[in-house]
Amino acid sequence: MFNTTAMPFVHDTSFLRLFPVSQDQSATAFNIAILSTIVGGVYALYRRATKISVAHVAGPPSESFLLGNLPELFQSQVGDADFKYQKEYGDVVRIKGAFGENRLLISDPKALQYIFHTSGYNFLKWPERTEISRVLMGRGLLWADGDIHRRQRKVMLPGFGGPEAKAFVSIFRRVGAEMTNQWADRLVSSPDQTAVFNVATWLSRATMDSIGEAAFDYQFGALMNTKNEFMEAYMGLMSDTLGSPSRSAILMQTVLPVWALQLMSKYSNRRNLKHARHTAELANAVTRQLVDSKSDALLQGKGNKDILSLLVQANASENAATKLTDEELLAQMRTILLAGHETSATTLCWVVLELARHPDIQARLRKEIRETEAAIHARGGSDFTASDLDGMPYLNAVLKESMRFHPAVYHNFRQAVKDDVLPLSQPITTTNGEVITELPIPKGLKVILSIAGYNRNQEVFGEDADVYNPERWFRDSGEKKGPNVGVYGNLLTFAGGVRTCIGWRFALYEVQALAVEIINNFELSLTPEIQKLRREACLVMIPTLEGVSWTENTQASRPCLHTFLRQSQPRSQAECSKAVALRKTSIVTPYSQVRWNSSFSKPDSDYIESIFSTPSSWNQVVAEPTSKKASQSSSSRPIDLKAQEQRAFADLFDEIFKAAEVAAASEVALTSRRGGIFTSGETSTSGTASASGMAPAFELPPASEGYKVEPDFGVGLKRPAFSSEFYDSIRRTPGKPKLAHVEDEEFDKKKEEMNLCRTDYELLDWVLVDVFAEAQVYEEEARKMDLRTRNKRNITLRPSWYPNIIACLMQTFREKYQNPHTALAIFNYAKTTSIASYAFGCSTQAYNELIETYWTCFRDVNAVLDAVKEMQVNGVKSNTKTARLIDTIRRQAPTENLWSEEEMPMILARLDATRREAGGDLTSKNYKAPGMKFLDQWKVQELRDDPYDAKGFNKW
Repeated sequence: MFNTTAMPFVHDTSFLRLFPVSQDQSATAFNIAILSTIVGGVYALYRRATKISVAHVAGPPSESFLLGNLPELFQSQVGDADFKYQKEYGDVVRIKGAFGENRLLISDPKALQYIFHTSGYNFLKWPERTEISRVLMGRGLLWADGDIHRRQRKVMLPGFGGPEAKAFVSIFRRVGAEMTNQWADRLVSSPDQTAVFNVATWLSRATMDSIGEAAFDYQFGALMNTKNEFMEAYMGLMSDTLGSPSRSAILMQTVLPVWALQLMSKYSNRRNLKHARHTAELANAVTRQLVDSKSDALLQGKGNKDILSLLVQANASENAATKLTDEELLAQMRTILLAGHETSATTLCWVVLELARHPDIQARLRKEIRETEAAIHARGGSDFTASDLDGMPYLNAVLKESMRFHPAVYHNFRQAVKDDVLPLSQPITTTNGEVITELPIPKGLKVILSIAGYNRNQEVFGEDADVYNPERWFRDSGEKKGPNVGVYGNLLTFAGGVRTCIGWRFALYEVQALAVEIINNFELSLTPEIQKLRREACLVMIPTLEGVSWTENTQASRPCLHTFLRQSQPRSQAECSKAVALRKTSIVTPYSQVRWNSSFSKPDSDYIESIFSTPSSWNQVVAEPTSKKASQSSSSRPIDLKAQEQRAFADLFDEIFKAAEVAAASEVALTSRRGGIFTSGETSTSGTASASGMAPAFELPPASEGYKVEPDFGVGLKRPAFSSEFYDSIRRTPGKPKLAHVEDEEFDKKKEEMNLCRTDYELLDWVLVDVFAEAQVYEEEARKMDLRTRNKRNITLRPSWYPNIIACLMQTFREKYQNPHTALAIFNYAKTTSIASYAFGCSTQAYNELIETYWTCFRDVNAVLDAVKEMQVNGVKSNTKTARLIDTIRRQAPTENLWSEEEMPMILARLDATRREAGGDLTSKNYKAPGMKFLDQWKVQELRDDPYDAKGFNKW
């Protein structure tokens, strides 16, 4: 709600002198209009001239209008585009997104330090990337932003400190020994003491078992090939759901709103999304059991030292502001499971691969390991400790160089919360020849933080940054060049600042312990297939071999997924390198990773043509009219899409519609529980609400009058001729809409259903089915009734609860879930679905919520004024709540410092005019019209409550 505490009012009304009082009031009004037009035009030109843009930053030409440079970034091997752009254009590159949108690809150290560290939460994650995190891991630490992220991280920190991570080294060593023992047993049976292993699967199992014991005190049994559905679902989840995105997938993630992506992720029949949903269900079930078990142990005083036990203990606070919800707690466990085991396994794979490539480095590392082992035995120890691992300089140099050269996470995606200025390490030359040392960026700009590019920045890591060389970490200035960015070797592999990987110490000790176990027992070498190596982009960078089929041992690790994926994609790929055991002279594989195409594209046999399937139809959408004037315009032109782009665009819409169809089909028939539609014997002839609480009936216009025509609801747009009478027939009351009363029984039932939704996502899901879908079915049944009862055609097209529920939902999303964007989406959906939906749903209450959302959440005066104008154009009555809202905005606007001294008078004049047009109860004695002499009295006016404000729903 609004803050009614007024700031001291400045009694400077000098701007009023611009409008001298004249005997000719019409002339005065005309002069004001002319002056306002001039001022508005000058201001518009000023804003256009001073608008912040990054279009002048050098960058590659756009690959296509539809997708820009995104396919090259997301479909090529990791780093290919980054390294090429960095070499050609420098450390700050302008790239194109969908439909020509400007974005930045940044590898400049100083700019990265500013974004990761200095700016705090002023650069948030892209909404579409946040949704990917939610689908895979829930609303946990990798999903959260801002205050939610700060709270979650604070609760989780006790489980990821330095002492806690060091305590897990013995677990990592034990798991590593179990893995290498099984390798040795397999090698003994080999005739030539050699063998090729699918090490990708082995390392993934090993890290999963490590996570199970250290994080949950739970035995997954991955290395023992224990068959369970949970392990089968998690193996290969990243590559299955995110690998090799098609153009349609890139387009969907780029242009669709989050609610549409949520709809698709929940209802789409795509195999990769079904895999993600299935894994999420299993993970929630397993983690819930683990959380319940740890909670019971805590109550009995039997706490343990695993991460989950520490997290449950830290979350035992009674202060809701400093603890996690049940959903968040489960999400953290899913995040640790997926992000923890996948990134560690991938990092270790790249370490082993580079050691196989460089026998000299491998031999030197083995020598250091053996010397340390001898020192451990000499002091009476039995195994490596955390101090021993930290005390091996060459081991850590190898790990730093491997993480630099092959960062598991290669991109971070951020969006500027406000206009900002990026500092630069090196000056850059813009396309217009200007040399700049800092770069202004506009609010909302999307930036890609190239971790891969930074980790090979020659200004930081030397001229040989493109060469794998652990020796660089023994140079005097090896890791000290440039600003302080990362927590480990000044690398960005673990990100930095408020977004630093919370488990980086955990991951580091895990990789150290497993690497020591492998190198101490086996000698690694490469197979010829290494020439087909690919750096596959699957949210993490996975090494794969193009065109190499690999079947050994994968049946045991992922029987369902592998069998299916191998059959559907014969081009499965794996990386196979050999390793010779020192004492047994045998060969194993340092890495093997099955890769498949998880494209969103449909098989040609299943493809259904859409209206966007041909170039001609696309030309009709974007081409200008074939007039002489249009042909001379350069602002827009016909664009012929490539076949891939046509397919992507068609797939985008097909996917949305399919998800919507599945969503509707998944629910029970709504018509079986709908009630209240007037039958022929119940039809009201008076046009008022029935005794059952129905919304007012009205008479449909004949079909010839076009009642199925959608009106244009934009401000100032001409509505169909029948619209005014149409709305008047719906709002058939003396002066106010005849809405369902807040105490209406059906509305109370809806509020109870709303209260059962625990999250904004659950509420949105309920809205789509139990509000909009149900109301649509109601309308369809009403129209059928109209066809059967042409002699008695007074019917209603929306349930009695519909007018109030839209406003109630908007307020709930805005205030309860702090989600104003969804509140606006609810209004827009009700507004554009149909005439009946707009007439019943977008009531005075809903418009008041719209106005309040625009101001309280966005401080958008123009949107407020447009909403009030829209009410007037479409015949929606304003009430004292509307007037009170505008009054509040009028009081608060001068204190917001959002406009210059020149702009403020114009803003206030527009608000004053809108306030007078909005009306409301103006009978208060303290009220003075805006613009009069005693403006301070106008601040403290008292408006009588309007019984139709209908704010009763905020008490449920």
